[in-house]
Amino acid sequence: MTRHRFPEGFLWGVATSAQQIEGARRDDGRGDSIWDRFAETPGKIADGSDPGVACDHYHRWREDVDLMQRMGLNAYRFSIAWPRVLPEGRGTVNAAGLGFYDALIDALLEAGLEPLPTLYHWDLPQALQDRGGWSSRDTVDAFAEYATAVARRLGDRVAGGPPAAGPGAWRRSDTRRGRTRPVTPIRPRPCASRTTCCSRTPARRRRSVATCPAPRSEW
Repeated sequence: MTRHRFPEGFLWGVATSAQQIEGARRDDGRGDSIWDRFAETPGKIADGSDPGVACDHYHRWREDVDLMQRMGLNAYRFSIAWPRVLPEGRGTVNAAGLGFYDALIDALLEAGLEPLPTLYHWDLPQALQDRGGWSSRDTVDAFAEYATAVARRLGDRVAGGPPAAGPGAWRRSDTRRGRTRPVTPIRPRPCASRTTCCSRTPARRRRSVATCPAPRSEW
């Protein structure tokens, strides 16, 4: 049997999303996401489950970091819950919510794991959805505000990470039909369909991206 070695700097890790593991829906000032509202709608989830507790990572993150370290991992990709940081989608930052990720990143670094945070894993704050969601350009400005707040607090310890999880899959999903995902019943062509990199040619991509505001922050 041939023994293969991973190259120097290879990241061997795991990935999660906030909505799927954190729980603590009502804790420390967190606002609702579109998935919280979707999950509590009768008939949407077959067995009536909801993400209110999930894996309880919000309360058991120290145990989870310890498990990752014992597994020999050196990286962890997780998502930051936008409604935990900005319960209304924009405006006043929730100090307790952002503090959770602050402590998590410190613990990951201490355990020898590189933190790779994702800013958006489909958990739009419900407050923004109620005002039009991604079909409103206000949501694009709100995301820039959110990204800036996170980068200012955590950027000194984070080398990188994907801004959004699976934008192509998100765009191709049946979001607008509302059967298996939350729906924005406003405007037939949401801005998100033009801003994600889903156009079929480079020229069309350039035209699409040019129609929406540029990002205002980076890690």
